[in-house]
Amino acid sequence: MNKVKVGLCLLISLSHLQLIADEKLESDLRERCKASFKIIENKDLAALNKLMPASPSEKEIEHNKKFLEKKYKEWFEKSGGITEIQDGKILYGEASKKMKKRYSASQKVRVKFRVLAKNYNMNTSCTFIQTSKGWFLSKLP
Repeated sequence: MNKVKVGLCLLISLSHLQLIADEKLESDLRERCKASFKIIENKDLAALNKLMPASPSEKEIEHNKKFLEKKYKEWFEKSGGITEIQDGKILYGEASKKMKKRYSASQKVRVKFRVLAKNYNMNTSCTFIQTSKGWFLSKLP
């Protein structure tokens, strides 16, 4: 009977530690997603490329440059400027076949937000993938 109690206590302790680790991961990914708005606002291509799971090719760098410009117009010109970013749900899932093949990704996390701006409000999200080297941004808001 004592072994059962010890086993249950250990299981509860491990579950609690996992919950703390998950909360820390979710908090970290939320902050990284919110920080990506600064990258967009500053059109910081170098910072964006550092968030990616692998060093981008010249073609990808050119694509990222155009994409940053598009996102800048969306978030900082058309919207009239962001006034608030509200936390939303965090969804876990399996990485896509493409991400598995290209980056050896094991899972993905989608971090949702509600962005309030002067001209309109919008639901958006960032997507992160997990590789053997850690978590990397795979989709800007």
